[in-house]
Amino acid sequence: MNKKSNILNLCDKDENCFGMVRLKPHTPIMFPLPLTLVKVMIISEQPLHLSSIDKLKELLQNPKGNNLPRRLKELLGDRFTQSIADETGVFYWTHFIKCPGNLRDKGEEFNYRKCADRYIPYELQKLRPSLVICIGKSISDWCLERLTESRFFEETGKRKDWKDIVIEQMCMEKIDCCDFPLSAGSQSTSLRMKIIFLIHPSERSQLGWRIDKHLKRIIDSTIDKIVY
Repeated sequence: MNKKSNILNLCDKDENCFGMVRLKPHTPIMFPLPLTLVKVMIISEQPLHLSSIDKLKELLQNPKGNNLPRRLKELLGDRFTQSIADETGVFYWTHFIKCPGNLRDKGEEFNYRKCADRYIPYELQKLRPSLVICIGKSISDWCLERLTESRFFEETGKRKDWKDIVIEQMCMEKIDCCDFPLSAGSQSTSLRMKIIFLIHPSERSQLGWRIDKHLKRIIDSTIDKIVY
């Protein structure tokens, strides 16, 4: 069994995830886990409507409009697009929800964290990236709920809002490592990695895109230190 089919078989078709509730049948879209050493994992929210692996590759190579593939290419450059096109190299792109669509569309209720709970720890465990880039609220909140370092908390002990951390990053000279738990309980294992949070650079959020572009400096310097 190849790596692609192996990870897709993690889906439990009886669960109330987005794909099983909204799509019927579910159609998860995932790049195969690379055989090469992945250094940077990008986690965005969800594939576009009617997406496929080939469609995502095409949009990265020949972006149209100001959608996410175009802006990922602007932020991460040719190294990223080539890695995704070849399904190898130091970059890996995945999603909080693997099935295409829009989780904000009205429809039947579903457990919107189910997909991330099942897949993302597995992807992190298998690929062990040195840097994870979280794009948007859903994946940022999901990750922050698992991080315990003091810098992710207010002095009162309250967990920081992910957008506050995005703003803090604008003043940082470097991104520090953190320990990300890969499982729960007393026997949990963790992954030592760096994490960067970005606002989803949609066409509707010009301010978010300006902030993300301001963070390109620290994104580039972090990737350069990890890769070279």
